[in-house]
Parts: sequence; C-alpha cells; structure tokens
Amino acid sequence: MKRIFSKKVILIVVLVVLVILIIGIISGNSNKNKVTDINISANTDVSDSTNNVSQTSQLKSFTKGNFGVSYPANWNRAFGQGKETIFMVTGEACAIAVNKYDALPKDLVNSIIGSVEDQGKEVLYNKESGGIYEISYTLPGTEQNLVANSKILYCDNQSYAPTVVCPVSYDVDKLQQLKNQVLGSAYCKAGTATSALTAPETAITPASQVVASPAPETKTSSSIVKTNAGDEFGINLGYVVDFFNGEVILRKIMSDFQRVNLVFEDKANSRNLKLKAEISGGKIMLLDDGGYSGPDVTISMPLADAINIFNNVANLTPAKVISFAINLRTDPANIKNEIIGKFLRGEYN
Repeated sequence: MKRIFSKKVILIVVLVVLVILIIGIISGNSNKNKVTDINISANTDVSDSTNNVSQTSQLKSFTKGNFGVSYPANWNRAFGQGKETIFMVTGEACAIAVNKYDALPKDLVNSIIGSVEDQGKEVLYNKESGGIYEISYTLPGTEQNLVANSKILYCDNQSYAPTVVCPVSYDVDKLQQLKNQVLGSAYCKAGTATSALTAPETAITPASQVVASPAPETKTSSSIVKTNAGDEFGINLGYVVDFFNGEVILRKIMSDFQRVNLVFEDKANSRNLKLKAEISGGKIMLLDDGGYSGPDVTISMPLADAINIFNNVANLTPAKVISFAINLRTDPANIKNEIIGKFLRGEYN
C-alpha cells in the first residue's frame, strides 16, 4: 500500500502548523517584522505573476505545469519548495498552501477524513462535482480551532490541493471572499486534465484503517542511548534519536543547541520522563537520564503524542503531527518562535 504522507511531508506539516500558530504575531507587527520572501528553488517548475483584478483587490497567480491558482498579492511567501507542499503564503491570520500528491482525489479525500476523525475533529462538508472535490474540516489549535478549506483537482496525472487555513473566529465574509479568490480560481488548463475515473488505481490506506507498525529498527540506540528508562514509559528512545538525527531540517534546528533537556509528560500516571541530550553538529550524541541544570533549551511534550510520532513513523498522519506540534513547548518559550522565524527567512534551507 502506498502512503500519501511521506516522512518528509510530515516534517513540513509540523513547520506549517507552527507558522500558522504565530501568523497573528507576524500580521499584527507587519511593519516591524515583515517576513522576507523566500524564492522558489530553481529546480521547481513554477511561475508567479501579478494579475490586476480590480482597483481594490490585487492577486498573484501561482502555476505549476498545467495547474494554476490565485492568491492575495500582498501576502508573505512562507516557503516554496518541497516534493508535495509546493507553495505557501501567509497573511491576515490565515495561510494558503498548495500540495501535490501522486494519488487520486477520492483516495486523498478519504485519507483526510480518516485523519481528521481520528483526532476527534469535524468534517464540515465534503462534495464532488465532475471529478473535482471540495472539503472543509476543523483542526486543533492552541486557543481555538482552525478551519481548513481544500479543493482537489486531478491535473497532469496528479492531485493538486490548494488549501485555505484560518482560525474559526476569522470574519465569515472575508473567509468567503478568500475562498472565492483562491479556491474559485484553481484550474487545470483545458485539454490537459486527466479524468480520475479512468486514471490508474493507486492503492492508499485511509488513515482510519492504518494499523500501527513499528518504526524501522534503530541504528543508534546502542551507542547513543545510555538509559532504559523509555521502556517503562512505552517509548523507544532509539527511535527518538534516529528521528532527530536522520532529518536535515531537524539537524539544522538542533545545531543551535548543545545541552537539551527532553521532558515526556505522562499525565495519565502523574509522572514525567526526564532526559538530557548532548548535541554536536545538530545531532544527538548522548541521551541519558536526568537533566542539565543550565540547558540551552528544555523541550516538553505529552508522552502520548511522542509515542504516536516516534514509535509509529511509518503511519504518521497530518492530524497526529498537528496535535504534536501544537502541544510541544519550549523553555524559554520564545525559542519556538525564533525557530519559526529562522525557517521563514530561509535560514534552514
């Protein structure tokens, strides 16, 4: 079975969610903290042009192959590279993203529905017309839920999913205008769209039917992990090390630190798993019991979320990662926002 959401995409989802969590800070201080546009990488075949729609509204267009979509011209480019998340802008407490998948629209919709329902959230509507799908659903937020609205088109034998994400408190009329501008403009050039009804079948397991499976066998536990404390808490610490050390983006983020305390909060049993991680070159070189008295940062997360992520890498879904990213905390608290700021400025590219 082919999974829609690769490990790389899961990491991007984490960063996308964290970006959304501080959009209010960015938009509320736009004169002082304007996000610097990050150019799309040279190997990404896209174009970006400005369209004068009216005297009061200006849109830009994003295209890739025969697919195209419009978005507000004054919004800030968050990033523009990746195999599946190919475009994203933020503005006015919202985000617009374009994802591309090697999957049929119907299978993609089913996976989204399963993932949302797994997190106890709601699918607001789901409709199909002429092979084009529209779906709206809620996502967990820090103080309030987020609402995602997606349109899924089958173009060039791939599914393109432009998505608008806003807080539930966002003005209803503004949201409708934004949906009309973005989702209403999404297209596949005439004569190039491939019918999803006649396209080859791509087997995809809906998130609600995924059976938990262990992550690949760790290659680092014997030399780096110096404690068996994770066994008592049901978390394989070797998987934690491999997850952090195996991803370029995470290594670049961790390279800012040398002494990190990790806290896994087992609220169900009123206990915490406390560990100290020695970092060198962005990699965890030593993981042991206890904690540093003066760490560079302390990263805290619910144990249940950590187990869902680290013990089940092969079957991660966006909803699980969203919950994990939102509940993750840093001490000092501002470090979380500093990491996001560096990502938006392209410092981790």
